[in-house]
Amino acid sequence: MGASVVVAGFGDLGDLGPMLAIAEGLRRRGHAVRFVTLPPVSRHVADAGLPFELLDVPRPNRVTPTPVRDDDVAAALRLAVTAAPADACIVGVLGAGAARLAFAGTGLPWVVVNPGYRPDPRTAEDDHDDAWVAQVLALSRASRDATLVLHGSDAVFNGEPELDANERFVGPLLWSAAAPVPPWLADPGDPWALVTLSTLRQDDLAIARCALDALADRRLRVLATLGPHQPVALRPVPANARVAQFVPHDAVVPGAALFVGHGGSTSIMRALRWGVPMVLVPCGRDQAGGASRAARLGVAEVVQRSDLDAPRLTTAIDRVLGDATYRDAARHHAARLQAADPLTAACDHIDAVLPDVRHRQPRRPSPVSSPTITVTMPYHGSPTTIERAVSAVLTQTHDDLRLVVVNDGDTATPPWPHLADIDDDRLVRFDLPCNRGRYFADAVTLAACDTEWFAVHDADDWCEPDWLARLLAAAEAGSLDAVFSAQVCHGLDGRTRIERVGRLDCAGPRLRFVASHHGLYRTQALRRAGGYHPGFRVSYDTLVVNLMVLTGRAGAVDKPLYHRVARPGSLTTAETSGLGSPHRADSHARLAALYDAARAAGSAAPVVADAPGALRRAVEREAARLALAAAALVPTGCIGSASVPIA
Repeated sequence: MGASVVVAGFGDLGDLGPMLAIAEGLRRRGHAVRFVTLPPVSRHVADAGLPFELLDVPRPNRVTPTPVRDDDVAAALRLAVTAAPADACIVGVLGAGAARLAFAGTGLPWVVVNPGYRPDPRTAEDDHDDAWVAQVLALSRASRDATLVLHGSDAVFNGEPELDANERFVGPLLWSAAAPVPPWLADPGDPWALVTLSTLRQDDLAIARCALDALADRRLRVLATLGPHQPVALRPVPANARVAQFVPHDAVVPGAALFVGHGGSTSIMRALRWGVPMVLVPCGRDQAGGASRAARLGVAEVVQRSDLDAPRLTTAIDRVLGDATYRDAARHHAARLQAADPLTAACDHIDAVLPDVRHRQPRRPSPVSSPTITVTMPYHGSPTTIERAVSAVLTQTHDDLRLVVVNDGDTATPPWPHLADIDDDRLVRFDLPCNRGRYFADAVTLAACDTEWFAVHDADDWCEPDWLARLLAAAEAGSLDAVFSAQVCHGLDGRTRIERVGRLDCAGPRLRFVASHHGLYRTQALRRAGGYHPGFRVSYDTLVVNLMVLTGRAGAVDKPLYHRVARPGSLTTAETSGLGSPHRADSHARLAALYDAARAAGSAAPVVADAPGALRRAVEREAARLALAAAALVPTGCIGSASVPIA
């Protein structure tokens, strides 16, 4: 049984987003979460699919969605945690003062979540506008009494300050609203530059006007998201630009060439996490402090709002785009941030301050109805990336899973030394006696799979923490047999691009690349589609996706949830098997013929029949060995940690 936690979130999406992310994370751990908020921002909570209650607070300020008086909010918070007894309360920075009045000295754990950099009272006047200096000082006083203070940035971004005993850096707590992604984002063309304004109305529309002028003649496509401002305010729009009130930033920031914005904390951290250099024009509140810290890291140029005009902004953009050190610094810091799991860290710290009785629960308290997902991860020759890949799967927010790492006959650089420090009862270590190819390994895991869901992940890639959760939610909502997501493709040259999912509503007349096969499948549906052909070494994943469209229902999540990495010497880059090689061309021709036969038959029967009997029997033998070893390890049938010896 989990704890009962009240999460109180106010403010614009920059302040509210981290609270929504934490609420979702705690719910997935089995805690009962009640979200309390104010009318001006309750629609964002509703859009997130979280149940919420409105606080009974007199005269909430509808211009800036924060309470008028801390004592009014304190009274409402006290009522919220006593009307239905709570074990802890989590508040954002705008509710810190009220939480201090409500809970200091009561014994109830209360946690403050700060979405960005750590405010420093000594530099408050430089980092904040006059109206926010008092807020920073109040936050500083409240934080000293809080049970725990979580900062949504890291020590490097903040200049390695000394923290108080109750403070923790966890990294960017980013949350994305569920919203459709415009199809034109997937069109080929020049790189994107994102111009973004605050979701809370402020004097920042001039940023977008000047940015569109400064970027009009460049080899860039420009997207300006205006928040509360109407797109008509910027007409006419240059030919290379599009304007919208809202587009999910996670759909455009990865792979973007430039980020221009007002310096909001979460927008800075999102751009930094994806390695995108910035030009920032702070307009108020805490934005000057975030912009100055980004500039100190060498990832941004700053233009003061009082100095803003098109020529000055053009000069700043010229510096950032013309000097590779900005891009290189952004990518350097992105590598550090992408290696972290901020949401898991935040929830771990919160779990640690909950009453001890709440820890009398299974190690991974997933909801009872949460289905187990088997994840296959074939391995051969990627010792430097396997630990990152395994850790990315084992830290999924959907944690009811079993991960099967199949060593495909690699005796020279086996993965096990690199996984020796991972002690997790969801991890299966399995050796094949010789190298058969990744599709043979996938076929073995699929044959041994006894769960409803099956997912595919490579040993040199990694995924976002909500990869499985979002795919599963989409599959269940749409009654789908397979779900794929957009991907971030990391090239050998260090560049990144977003790969979108193609049309999945009908089978095409010819074999075509629709989506990468790194997705989620209903196990039985994947088997009906022929599963993985053990006789192919390359390109078979293209046929798998096409067969899922032909024989079942497939769908997509627009958010980039998976990172595909080009690795020197891999099957896609090696001279003998890479793109354009004769071997790959021959394989594609065979696969195209199999697809034509499957379309004519209306089923995957021709594909199944194509696999030689000896290979099918070899898969069955290895699958039986895997299943027997797993059953012997964990009598309940849940696959446990094992290294199965080579037969």
